[in-house]
Amino acid sequence: DSQESVLKDINIDIKSGETIGIIGGTGSAKTSLVNLISRLYDVTDGEVLVGGRNVKEYDLESLRNQVSVVLQNNVLFSGTILGNGKTISIVGKIDSAMTQNLKGTIKNLNVKVLGGEVKITKNWAIFAENSSGKIQNCVISGDFVGEFDSSEEVFSGMFVAKNSGEISGCELKVSASLSNKQESNAYFGNFAGRNDGVIKDSKTISGIIMADTVDLAGIACQNYGEIRNAENKITLNQTSNKEWHPNIGGVVIANYGKIVNSKNHAELNASSTTENETTNKYYIFIGGLACENYGEIESCKNYGKIIAKGKMANVIAGGLVSQNIDNEDGQKGKVVSSLSKNDIDAKSETGSVCVGGLVGLNATIVTNSGFVGNIDADSTATNDGDVFASSLNKEVVVYAGGLVGV
Repeated sequence: DSQESVLKDINIDIKSGETIGIIGGTGSAKTSLVNLISRLYDVTDGEVLVGGRNVKEYDLESLRNQVSVVLQNNVLFSGTILGNGKTISIVGKIDSAMTQNLKGTIKNLNVKVLGGEVKITKNWAIFAENSSGKIQNCVISGDFVGEFDSSEEVFSGMFVAKNSGEISGCELKVSASLSNKQESNAYFGNFAGRNDGVIKDSKTISGIIMADTVDLAGIACQNYGEIRNAENKITLNQTSNKEWHPNIGGVVIANYGKIVNSKNHAELNASSTTENETTNKYYIFIGGLACENYGEIESCKNYGKIIAKGKMANVIAGGLVSQNIDNEDGQKGKVVSSLSKNDIDAKSETGSVCVGGLVGLNATIVTNSGFVGNIDADSTATNDGDVFASSLNKEVVVYAGGLVGV
């Protein structure tokens, strides 16, 4: 009888991460119930919700890309779903990474994040929290909203939170809006929060990241490993009204390893409206390629625009590197055979300003490198690289240099 309901009086609430068993005899509509999720059938009364939304509100292809069904008469391929490649769509809340500790290989995976939301209380990424394995030829695209809420230091990135393996041949096409509820350090690097391994032959394409009190980098926030043959096209916008040091780097924030033969096309905007009686206590560190360099940057090219504006914060800005310095372990930063072609606008109302077309503050080694542009005595440049350095406080010093500020 086509008028008789196959399923009725069904009321199930399945939470994320739960495993549910549906038990019934042959023909009792167990499969029909499951097929309602992917809309192989539509309900005639009531509704089916996924992520708090009616399944009928989702794009059908996006919805079905989220659902995997293994039938009773099945054929299984060797390896894993992640290893064999497919398209995965994420809609709504993003609870956790696909795997906590990746030791194998993920390849040829296409992940679409469609308005995802994540509350970041620990190290977080789409693929893995920690990885000593390989991620090859994968793509992440879409947009999401992230809220950091941890009293501890937190690393996050789209592929891996902490990478000690290899990311190669991957692409990112992601826009995000990030905020930090705590006073603790929150790091977001597009590919990895921290990289101790290798990121190579990978690229970011026209990503736009908006952040409030979150340290931002186009590839990895901290690099202890190697970034090679990377291409980065990104816009990073960072704001803060807290007593905090904004750090923003086109490729990395702090480099202790190697960045080799990479290209960066970035528009970086950092502003601090912090007001404090100690005017020299807070800094904006902003570098086209890196904020702090203790390692080696070789054969890299950086293009784009840098804008840094502080109310009471000091500003140290560099077209390629904000600070090229040494650390307590005796490691000395080195910039070799690299080029910066930037427009730089660095201002502070009451703080000091230090800006260099190539390096803002240099205490170590710069060789065979250059900045395209001219800077006159008033810190106003023309041609391909424009540098504006000024402070409304006439009692502080403004340093500006074609290659090195100080």
